Amino acid sequence: MKRVLVVARHSKELIFSLLENNMIYSDATNVIAFESYYIFSILQSSIHSVFVWKFASRLKNDLRYTSTDVYQPFPKPYLDDSLILDDLEVLGETYHELRADIMRDKSVGLTELYNRYHNPEEIDKSIKKMRDLHRQIDEHVALAYGWNDIVFEHDFHEVDYLPENDRLRFTVSETSRNEVIERLTDLNKNRYDAEQKELGVVKIPRISTKCKITAIDSELVKLAESKPQMDIFGQNDQ
Repeated sequence: MKRVLVVARHSKELIFSLLENNMIYSDATNVIAFESYYIFSILQSSIHSVFVWKFASRLKNDLRYTSTDVYQPFPKPYLDDSLILDDLEVLGETYHELRADIMRDKSVGLTELYNRYHNPEEIDKSIKKMRDLHRQIDEHVALAYGWNDIVFEHDFHEVDYLPENDRLRFTVSETSRNEVIERLTDLNKNRYDAEQKELGVVKIPRISTKCKITAIDSELVKLAESKPQMDIFGQNDQ
């Protein structure tokens, strides 16, 4: 791959970047083996961000992005509509390049750029265009899930997952955030159940929901005590 997706492991903002695959990245970053802008669009969208801020752990006030907590459990859309895929590719590339142009023209880094992005007093045309592109990305990612009935209400909203003195963000409304979380959680559980069914996993009350029948004559082998499953699957036992 000529490029890879990179995101900081700990950060105030969830910011993905497509970078050249010609260097050794620090262990303070997550490197994701994708080079397409449509994947960038999905991961940079508010839909992914809402999921991450809900289920990721924290390092003080910073987000802690890990593959096990949020990247792998995040139920990505199945992109079987070539038009939506192409739109996400174009939107992602346009957003990524505009962001780079703004940082170069204004001599700022990603942190300062997003501080301006979330500042309602910032009315620079390029920043406003960046917000509009992010809105379009969110709407197209929703369509990729088949969700054409969500009204995101993009605007400056206070979010409860940040410190009280720094909660104002240009993002989707609390109502739509809750709706997205509910739909992603249901989708995650449905996919998980389907995978377990395909693997021939049998749900055994009070013992395990990830145990295969392996004993002869329908007798179950004695099971070791299991650890709790992640709550996004809507289950308490493994």
